[in-house]
Amino acid sequence: MIGDLGHNVGVPFRQIADEIQARIESGEWPADFKLPSTVGLQTQYRVSHMTINAAVNLLVERGYIRAVKGVGRYVSEDWRARRAV
Repeated sequence: MIGDLGHNVGVPFRQIADEIQARIESGEWPADFKLPSTVGLQTQYRVSHMTINAAVNLLVERGYIRAVKGVGRYVSEDWRARRAV
């Protein structure tokens, strides 16, 4: 897992997005789970906030995450339905 290799600077945002997606698909991060903050994810992966934002935005586009402005980012309740389309 990338999180275990977070000391490697320059981990591509797609790899981070894929790892987060795997956590969602496995049920580790269930529907309505609030994702760690950008700073928390930066610390875990040791990358810039821009890299984290790119990864999270990719997951929003894929339908796995929904963002609530000023509140946080959550696992989408209907990611399975969107995935099936």
